[in-house]
Amino acid sequence: MSDEVKEMTHKEVWSKTLTQGCIGEKNYELDDRFRPGENSFHGVHTVNEVVRLLESDPKIDFEGIFLAANPTDKTHGAVRLNRTQFLEKWKNNARKKNAKKVLEAFNGGEFQTGANLVGNDYTPLLGGPFNKQLYLHDALRMFALAFHASNHDPIARALINITVDFTLGRGYRLDSKNKQALAVWRAFEKVNKLDQIMRFIATGLCRDGEVMPWWLPGGQTYQLWQDTDQQIPEPSVIPRIKLIDPSTCWEIITYPEDIDRVVAYQLVYPTQFNLYTAKDEGSTLPSLKFIFQQVPADQVMHFRVNRAPNEKRGRSDLYSVFGYLKRLRDTVEYSIVGLAKAAAWAIDTEIEGSQTDVQNYIADQNTQKTIAPAGSEFVHSPKIKRTYLSNSHASASGGSVSAFEWCLNMICASVQIPVSYLGTHLSGGQTRASALVGTEPVTKKFEARQMVYEQILRSFWERLMAWAGIENAECEITFPELISQDRTAKIKDLITAQEVGAIDHEYMATSIAQELGNTSYDYQKTQAKIAQEKKQGYTNAIDNLLIAPLSAKPQAPAGGEGGGAKPITPAAPSPKPSKITKQDRDQLAQTKGF
Repeated sequence: MSDEVKEMTHKEVWSKTLTQGCIGEKNYELDDRFRPGENSFHGVHTVNEVVRLLESDPKIDFEGIFLAANPTDKTHGAVRLNRTQFLEKWKNNARKKNAKKVLEAFNGGEFQTGANLVGNDYTPLLGGPFNKQLYLHDALRMFALAFHASNHDPIARALINITVDFTLGRGYRLDSKNKQALAVWRAFEKVNKLDQIMRFIATGLCRDGEVMPWWLPGGQTYQLWQDTDQQIPEPSVIPRIKLIDPSTCWEIITYPEDIDRVVAYQLVYPTQFNLYTAKDEGSTLPSLKFIFQQVPADQVMHFRVNRAPNEKRGRSDLYSVFGYLKRLRDTVEYSIVGLAKAAAWAIDTEIEGSQTDVQNYIADQNTQKTIAPAGSEFVHSPKIKRTYLSNSHASASGGSVSAFEWCLNMICASVQIPVSYLGTHLSGGQTRASALVGTEPVTKKFEARQMVYEQILRSFWERLMAWAGIENAECEITFPELISQDRTAKIKDLITAQEVGAIDHEYMATSIAQELGNTSYDYQKTQAKIAQEKKQGYTNAIDNLLIAPLSAKPQAPAGGEGGGAKPITPAAPSPKPSKITKQDRDQLAQTKGF
């Protein structure tokens, strides 16, 4: 394969990897089954087919381990043969039936996996790391299909947005009691626009199955590739991170026996194309670059989802439903075409006359519009008869709805998101109990994805603290809750927990502020302000609501001797109770929504 790549241009290599993968071109189905009769690596099943493939294309490389027999002592053993050695051995042993039989028995022949029947999918006998990897052609095909689906398929786009919106929501919050460490983190967040990067990370995990944050080396503020000395910007103080597009990483170079022992990441890709160029620092910017770069492993953080322990690459959340997404789109498209055909109509015109009369009528109609406007008048003799015909043979329903339901249910079952979340015509008719039951699995999935986000942020935190030389700095990361609970009940529970001594007052106050949506709450400043207000005679909100002063307006009597009105002394305010009971607090919380 390496010789073949050298003889092709980069464009041809890129095109070939996208079109010759195991994912079907027509239905986007994973197709790793044996293909009999095909002269490719998918079609070889026996030794004879391997020989025929190698002889037909000298560019195909080959290496294998074969079971061989020693004719001297009749022992058997494994022999490693490359392309040249294998073809030479085969030609020499073709006249010897015993050697040929040994090779046949090893690969195919007596140990075939079965006929290629419908539903009898081919699976490799060895399920080790070699057969489980998502190699380059399949990985690039997956990235292309996932990107297309996330932008052009309504259901796929909705599933990705739902996952990101529920798990990330308005964003994350990171706090630390170490003020120095928190100040460094806030500067890191600001210069890297980490809120935006986390949104890209959440989307990338759903769409591509992996993300690769790259810590730029040497204080670089931008990603550089063969820039002139004048174009290189000044180094930064705070580290910068960039997200590597996983589709540009053609190989994660590791030791073969241990994928966690990463050496480098191989990037191969053309950049975006500038329609116009300009000069910067005396040099004209190129309109296009082709990047061929190895990034050391210590500069990249690689996070993956939907993978086995011995897989290098992650897999998209949509990986198993590419085929059903296409079938669903086709179902809708064909149904709409069916509705259009059912609504189609035509005019059947019968003319009693000669061929000249028919031609004259056709010529006259060609001068008219296709559809006559409302109120049009047709003038003709009884020899002409016009009849409007509808498409009576087409179904008005536009196709079977069952296919849409089957595809949508298969898609939602794979991504673990209920059909009701998508807002389609299948979302209604659920009871509250069934909705709660359907919410449980997706909640666990969202919690697991939030754990991945937390792992990423903690990795950022630990690396940044190591760079800053700050030791023993802990952080607390919070995400928006997945299912909104009754805020009033949660505040009551917090107050009760503080009164019984389960939590401290600072934790209670901070948690209540978060429930009320206050993301900039400072406990120390707030308590100092409350103490100052008490010195000025202000009372708290609960006291003001529970102990409202009672006053009576003076009322003039209806009448009396001398016609004068006696002033009425206003009633004295009720005495303030010495203590507010817990029952009063609970009742106030229920009535006032505190």
